[in-house]
Amino acid sequence: MAGQLKVGVVSTQGVEKVISIVTPGESFGETGLFLKQRLPFYAKSINESQVLLLPEYIVDSLLNNYASIARKMHERLSASLHHMIHSVEVLSQQNAIGRFVVYLLQISTNANDAKSFMLPTRKSNIASILNITPETLSRSISTLQKVGLIEIKGGHITILDTVKLRNFLVHKQSESAIGNFDVKQAKASFRLPRPASQSDQADVTA
Repeated sequence: MAGQLKVGVVSTQGVEKVISIVTPGESFGETGLFLKQRLPFYAKSINESQVLLLPEYIVDSLLNNYASIARKMHERLSASLHHMIHSVEVLSQQNAIGRFVVYLLQISTNANDAKSFMLPTRKSNIASILNITPETLSRSISTLQKVGLIEIKGGHITILDTVKLRNFLVHKQSESAIGNFDVKQAKASFRLPRPASQSDQADVTA
């Protein structure tokens, strides 16, 4: 495929929840082939996109005749399950800023440059994935900028120190702790570099 899709669900109250972002080289909807049920989610293009639709009979033929393709499909579904379990763990155990830090660290692992990369999608979509409001995400980004752990310009993120970012994840365990967070104390304890100037900081509202 080309472009970018968001996969999500809509609650009975009409609230949209983004589950994941599909980018070129990725696939989605495989479970519908095996469960023979209507998929419980939707896929919507975020920008101009092209998607290759494979009919069920073609996929069945490939899986039946090519063991390597069947193994790849199994690996893909296993990875999706692992990612889903990890996401549930993060959402249940981490506060808002912790969720965003985990998200950044995951992106950095797959980026060409682990310390400098573009966010893969709009901040409103990221907030939905992390099950927080866009305003809460903006406050989380602002906190990380104030203590000098990241810099953000538009959608470009720079991690100033990965080790200190991981330590910060351990240091902050609750939203109430964030509310009482002493920036000066954090700078002293983490020995952080000077944060970006006000003119360098981008508007983080989605």
